[in-house]
Amino acid sequence: MDREQLKVIIKDTITQREDGPSSSDANDFDVEAIADELLESSGDGSMLDVDSDDFMTIIARHRRS
Repeated sequence: MDREQLKVIIKDTITQREDGPSSSDANDFDVEAIADELLESSGDGSMLDVDSDDFMTIIARHRRS
C-alpha cells in the first residue's frame, strides 16, 4: 500500500471510529510513526495481514501526550 494512502486511512480511522482511541483528532496522534509501524507489521506491505484490533492498538500506542 502507498504510504500516503495509508496516512489518509489512519486519519480517517481516528476521526470516524467511535470505538477507537479516546481522541478523534488526528493531530493528537503521530501519524508518521503509526504508518511506519503498520508498514513494518505487514509482511508484504499490503496491510491485508494486519487485523483491525492490531491496527487500533498501533494507533493508540502513538497518541501524543
